[in-house]
Amino acid sequence: MRRALKITLWILGSLILLVLLAGVFLNSYWGQNIVRGRAEVFLRDKLKTEVRIGFLGVGFPKSIVIRDVLLL
Repeated sequence: MRRALKITLWILGSLILLVLLAGVFLNSYWGQNIVRGRAEVFLRDKLKTEVRIGFLGVGFPKSIVIRDVLLL
C-alpha cells in the first residue's frame, strides 16, 4: 500500500513539475523564439512560400501575439 502511494505521488509530482517547466519555457524569450521558428517552418511547408514572423509572443494560457508577418 505504501509503495503504491509513493509511486502515485512521484508520478503526480513529476507531471506538475513538467507543466510548470512548460509554462516557464513558453514565457521565456528563448522559448518563444523556438516556437516562432517552428511556426515559420510549419507555415512554409503548408503554404509553399517563404514566411517570416517578426515577433511571436505567448501569454500562456490566454493570448498569442504575432507581429510583422511577411509572406513572399
